[in-house]
Amino acid sequence: MLPFLLLGLAQGTTLEVVQVFQPLSLHGTDIDHNFEGKPIRAQIFSSPFVLSGAMPETLVASVAAPHRMPGSENYGVKESNLLALYQVGLEAHFNDEDILLVTFDLSKLKAPEDVELPIRTVLRLAIAAVKKSLAEYHHEENGPLNVRVEIEGTNQKNASLRDLAGGFEVSK
Repeated sequence: MLPFLLLGLAQGTTLEVVQVFQPLSLHGTDIDHNFEGKPIRAQIFSSPFVLSGAMPETLVASVAAPHRMPGSENYGVKESNLLALYQVGLEAHFNDEDILLVTFDLSKLKAPEDVELPIRTVLRLAIAAVKKSLAEYHHEENGPLNVRVEIEGTNQKNASLRDLAGGFEVSK
């Protein structure tokens, strides 16, 4: 009887293939990309993900998922996602006003030694990655999606990063 119950639970999960954009570090390579008029060793890339759970909340959280870029024998970088490298948390949920709250948590922030990017640039890349992920996923028939970005877990040294908070609308 137990196998049938477990089978029923497994079938109740909806799996969806989506494109997730992530802010990836290009450390370990010889390539710079232009971002906001400056050459940086990072870029926003998309990858297919298989996700389940509340959408688009799970989609947003996936922007911070670890990412190891496949490469040749002489490329040994084990982590490329800037949010994972800087230990920035990311979550999303809908509030009572049906606004998607996207929260970047900086309480565990730690700059990696081998990546030379200011945290402000990392967050701007990450916000752009969230926007691209939501725009790719959003369906026109659902109407516009209102999003508010919040920056939490700041301290006296990085409190100025809260000015990156704001809002945007996703529509097609």
